[in-house]
Amino acid sequence: MALRSVRWLQISLMLTVFGQKPLFASTEADHGRPSAVAKITLSPSHKELHRLRSKGFDVGGVNLKAGTADIYLSADRDSLSLLAEGIEVRTIKSLDTLAAPDSEYKTPAEVHEMLEDWARSYPNLAHLESLGKSLKGEEIWAIRISNDNAIRDAKPSILFNAEHHAREVMTVEVILDTAEYLLTRYGSDPRVTNWVDRNNIWLLPMVNPDGSNTVWSSNNMWRKNVRGNYGVDINRNYPYMWSGCGGSSSMPWAQDFHGASAGSEPETQTVMRLVERIKPVFNISYHSYSEIVIYPYGCDGRHAEDRAIVESIGKQIADLIPSETGQGSYTPGTAWELLYDVDGSDIDWMYHDHHVLAYCIEVSSDQSGFQPPFAQRQTTVESVRPAWQHLLDRLEQSGIRGVVRDIRGRPIPSALVSIQSLSNAGSSPASWTADRNGRFHAILAPGVYNLRISSGPLTSDQTIRVNDKVVTSDFQI
Repeated sequence: MALRSVRWLQISLMLTVFGQKPLFASTEADHGRPSAVAKITLSPSHKELHRLRSKGFDVGGVNLKAGTADIYLSADRDSLSLLAEGIEVRTIKSLDTLAAPDSEYKTPAEVHEMLEDWARSYPNLAHLESLGKSLKGEEIWAIRISNDNAIRDAKPSILFNAEHHAREVMTVEVILDTAEYLLTRYGSDPRVTNWVDRNNIWLLPMVNPDGSNTVWSSNNMWRKNVRGNYGVDINRNYPYMWSGCGGSSSMPWAQDFHGASAGSEPETQTVMRLVERIKPVFNISYHSYSEIVIYPYGCDGRHAEDRAIVESIGKQIADLIPSETGQGSYTPGTAWELLYDVDGSDIDWMYHDHHVLAYCIEVSSDQSGFQPPFAQRQTTVESVRPAWQHLLDRLEQSGIRGVVRDIRGRPIPSALVSIQSLSNAGSSPASWTADRNGRFHAILAPGVYNLRISSGPLTSDQTIRVNDKVVTSDFQI
């Protein structure tokens, strides 16, 4: 049969599946309500993902080992466009977007109730805080897990957040499992006790409560926040490289619409304020699905300034998470290497503006999708535990944890700390800004480093040797 005949047969079948009612994705009235998901074949270069995303298609997830991607379709015309692009469509499955997720997943109200219960049950360890409000006035809650009575000295912070994208309900469960694991094992598990005594562990389970409410009430495939009748993709709204490399859309009805301006959304601003205040050493932002670990930067050809340490930790994390399909472990890389260009993401902004070693973990496989049966929850959260635990262990390993002080011993807030490797000739310096208490924490490979610390006209240079354990010291200028 000729290729043209095959394509017309495919088109005819698709029209039969979808019927005649127009449901095109690029109309505001129908935005965010796909009617089917198509599994397509990817070339090694992933050129299909770049092309489809740039044209407004909703790329849900990938299976890099199998060379496929899931494209969420909102109309017959979407299906025809896939064929017109010369893309091989393997399967098409219809969706019911009106059905709420499995009832065991958590609504915003249920998440808040769980956090309150933990704060009451573990008053010395679980510290509940409202970080701000969403566009519709929902509180955005975080819980800080730390034994404030154990160590009086400055503690490093680490941040884990979830559900920037509302339909990714399994990510909330990963954060809730992290909290429960730490709180219930404190005092009986020496490793957990050490983590909680020595660190501020911040857990933000639901960045996008308005979008979550939409998932539960009317559209289980809703992704963005609820601005207007179209929504803004919070994870394309951060200031660094906002709308900077074609890694998001200027069309309000697109799933990756970046908003009217950088940092325009209250949910984005809430995360930014927290990061600016606590200056976490590490961050994991949980998304779904694809079984990949993403690290900065998201725009084509860009790599992190201290690429070696960022990539090595990202690869270690990926190796620790087993694939639910039994095919090895997660795949690490930048967004542009693994998927397509991404601009305005939280991990890029955190890393660039605050030198947070920030990672995105896309949990679950394409077999599970966005909302697998809740029965899969335990397998998923247990598979991810080694990743966040590795970062808590890494806080005590090679690096420098310091406080910048003046000649009278007073902490100097916002001092600039520039660190250059003397062991690696030709390396560029990396910079950290001390927090409001003069503290900084730099994750480094073992080696010899020059530290240049400055505040206004004051400057100090010191040479530090870093071994396997973190170096803790005060630095005077």
